[in-house]
Amino acid sequence: MRNKKNKNLFSDFPEISSSQWEEKIKKDLKGQDYYKKLVWKTINGFDLKPYYRKDDLKELTHLEHSPGNYPFVRGNTNENDWDICVEITNKNIAKANKEAINTISKGATSVVFDVSELRSKRQFFDLLNNINLQKVSFLFKGSLSYLALLGYIKDLIKEKEIDSQKFNASFEFDAFSDLLINDDSLESPEKSIKNLIEIIEISDKDLPQLKVINIRGDIYNNSGASTVQELAFALSAANEYLSKLTDKSLEIDKIAPKIQFTFATDSDYFIEIAKIRAIRYLWALIVEQYNPKTKESGKTKIHSTTSSWNKSIYDPYTNMLRLTTEAMSSVIGGTDSLLVNPFDQIFTTSGEFSKRIARNLQLLLKEESHFDKVVDPAAGSYYIESTTNSLIEKSFELFKEIQRKGGFLEAVKSGFIQNEVEKTATQQREMLLKKKKNVLGTSIFPNSEEKIIDNLDKNIKNKTAFKKLKISRLAIPFEELRLATERFEKNGGQLPKVFIVPIGNPAMASARQIFSRNFFACAAFDIVENARFPDSTKAINSSLDNKANIVVICSSDNEYKDLATNICKGIKNKNKDIFIVVAGNPVEEIENLKNAGIDDFIHLKTNILDSLKKYQKHFKII
Repeated sequence: MRNKKNKNLFSDFPEISSSQWEEKIKKDLKGQDYYKKLVWKTINGFDLKPYYRKDDLKELTHLEHSPGNYPFVRGNTNENDWDICVEITNKNIAKANKEAINTISKGATSVVFDVSELRSKRQFFDLLNNINLQKVSFLFKGSLSYLALLGYIKDLIKEKEIDSQKFNASFEFDAFSDLLINDDSLESPEKSIKNLIEIIEISDKDLPQLKVINIRGDIYNNSGASTVQELAFALSAANEYLSKLTDKSLEIDKIAPKIQFTFATDSDYFIEIAKIRAIRYLWALIVEQYNPKTKESGKTKIHSTTSSWNKSIYDPYTNMLRLTTEAMSSVIGGTDSLLVNPFDQIFTTSGEFSKRIARNLQLLLKEESHFDKVVDPAAGSYYIESTTNSLIEKSFELFKEIQRKGGFLEAVKSGFIQNEVEKTATQQREMLLKKKKNVLGTSIFPNSEEKIIDNLDKNIKNKTAFKKLKISRLAIPFEELRLATERFEKNGGQLPKVFIVPIGNPAMASARQIFSRNFFACAAFDIVENARFPDSTKAINSSLDNKANIVVICSSDNEYKDLATNICKGIKNKNKDIFIVVAGNPVEEIENLKNAGIDDFIHLKTNILDSLKKYQKHFKII
């Protein structure tokens, strides 16, 4: 074997072409539709294939570039040392400072401060007191005057004799995107341009690392937009700043380095990795059109936050799992800073435990998993590289469509952006109702015995923000459904008892019992599961003995004609008020079964929300 050490180990394996793979797959499918079974149709307007090969990378030119080089798909530098960001929500200056010092001592390297209550330089100095200004970065949000805040920063650096090159901070200023969530007038962003020019000129000279514009891509994600929409709308807003500021004779090399992007990362693991890689390419491409003096101006500063759109108030520890994959996607994609929100933030005031978990999740990725030691680990993956390219192409198409409509502000005035986001959010909700999309613990496999209403100290509906974006969450309709049941029970109401009757074909009886349990558990009804009944008589007697309000018969479609008819008649003869439900969609027998007394049918095509509301109304829950 030593003499053969240079032998190509793969020479004994013949090259397999894509057409051969396709032929083999279609043969194994035995006539089933290839596209329906294996191709994932995303809400982003492109399909994901069941497999990818080297052939898929042939046309991708960005693969030739290494990290730190234009167009920066693989990162701005040859490092992946992101900032671990923590948000301080307390507006009290002294308390916010104390909390920041505490969280920095436990591993945070970046802090978000809400400065909406800040009114003086003295308060600002107190806010950052005893914090190492050269090792910690900051994001300031909610300021009444970012120009005044800029002055405070300059004075602080001068007084503390800090190297301005080492002071890293950003403002959460985005007057254009704010139109979509706040009640500002369209004139407001135009008026802000004058102040923005002054801020950019001063910070370019005195605070080179300060980012003064923070493009809010996260607002689209948290309103139910697709990844393509999040990228395109954020790029369009950023380009509007470039256009208006260069029209005022400000140089592109001064403007572009002052812009930061914020994106929300959700649970589409690989697509989210590709998203961060795609935005770097797209931004470099757009900046290039303004003829910068250096390609360095096209580098993208990316701040990531975990999404709220996909979080749930029920089974809240599943949010921890979502946060974990989201954090990994952000880091693998190469984000510059990352804010992992506490898992319970959407329904309560987060305590030390949930804040610690959020912070430690990132520390684990660094200190134990060593994600900061590898730059662009996704590079070369046929799947991720292809997905990155698909996001680039589709996002740029949508970006160009907005430009044809007159740009970002015109698209906001006409309602185009708001309507497109609303369409996608509606599509996602419909997918949830049809079980083509799931929220674990809420719309699928819910714990019907879990009670949360007494621990709920936040309204689960976000404030809805010409037309505003509706910042919301996917799970809210299901949560409202279940909270209604909780309130009913808390006020002394008797929960409807759902008695599940598995009978007949063992495999179908078991599968449909699981389906039925999950179906009614979404409304937190009292569910009684059973071993498979040997015959109709025992099923009838047991249903009556248990004082069931709803009896769900679970069997195979071809057995319902006799089994369901017999059980229904046996129960209805004793108690006509009991609802009899068939789990399944026996199309050919439905009319006969209805005539026999069956009240309802539940199956995969049932609109689960409408159906459960109907039961809640019948039992006077709502």
